[in-house]
Amino acid sequence: MARKLDSFRGRRPNRIVGPNADTLRFLQTDPLPTVELTVNGRGPFLFLIDTGGGELTLDPTFGDSVHAARFGAESGQFAGGKRRDVLHATADSVQIGRFVVHEVPLLLLDTSRLSGVVGGARVAGILGTTLLGRFRFTLDYRDGALVLERRSPRAPCPRPPDRTARCCRSGWPAITSCWRAARSARARRSPGSSTPDSRARPLPVRRRR
Repeated sequence: MARKLDSFRGRRPNRIVGPNADTLRFLQTDPLPTVELTVNGRGPFLFLIDTGGGELTLDPTFGDSVHAARFGAESGQFAGGKRRDVLHATADSVQIGRFVVHEVPLLLLDTSRLSGVVGGARVAGILGTTLLGRFRFTLDYRDGALVLERRSPRAPCPRPPDRTARCCRSGWPAITSCWRAARSARARRSPGSSTPDSRARPLPVRRRR
């Protein structure tokens, strides 16, 4: 794992190039939906979509055919507590519809036993949520399609770089409370004034009867 992560030094993994949205038709819907992907410019190959899966998984035979770089193995735990060795690897590119994802981390795992899920066809790999999660994705079972949309970039912090900006990094829900805290702090330390800023009004005090 460490070697795989180190291979991305100076590069941005899962860099997406393509349109704002695209739709891939399922080749089948039940028991698991399938789509076709291209890896390192080769394919298309048949992939199962598994929302319980993580990183993109590729059968070692297909991995060798597309020259996926290998970075060693480790033991992984699967359903029923079973353990199997999985190989860490990377692909230069994975094409999903009209999207091309560059510098993709993946796992190599034998998928030959999954042929029964697709009527005997050879399954090249499993498309899990680590890669799908880079998009806003919808599994449209009624129309039999995978809908992919680009995620909107995180909006910039709308305040100057002060203590509020640090709060903004954690996301929008924290901004309102951060504004209040920062405004109150500025009012308390406002130079040349012995009274707080008029905008920082004290909360009313309810007196006991």
